[in-house]
Amino acid sequence: MNGFTENDGKRLSAFQLMLEDYLIEEHPERMDDREFIQSRSREAEEAFTEASRQGHDVGQSMEKAMDILYRGLHFSPYKTVREIICDLLPEVDDEEKHRLTMQMMENQRRTLDSCESSADDFMATGECSVLTDRLRKGITAYLHENALVDDKT
Repeated sequence: MNGFTENDGKRLSAFQLMLEDYLIEEHPERMDDREFIQSRSREAEEAFTEASRQGHDVGQSMEKAMDILYRGLHFSPYKTVREIICDLLPEVDDEEKHRLTMQMMENQRRTLDSCESSADDFMATGECSVLTDRLRKGITAYLHENALVDDKT
């Protein structure tokens, strides 16, 4: 797979660009983890190359690479918390929703960590709705305690 070049001359692969785009939307809290991004991108590129060498077509090779690129990232705590914030505070602008989402992810870290939220099949289990309910209760309580919502919410 051909790469692109960053300003500092380092190679920037298409897999790295895809992963960064995905992380911006689904896991913005991981955007500063350059080591993760680079190693995961490299693993995906190697999987693509190896699958191609084994005679797989481009589609099959990409599928193998994408499995590695997004492994463990299918469930997004950020997106789950953001949806709760959007439901509770629809009038708040997007920048503030992002700020509150990041704040609530930190505030609700114990709840997020208590579930197996990194499993790729997590969303298909009943645990996802249990986690969402626990997060909604915790976030609602925090917002009320800090007078960020009125008592109707």
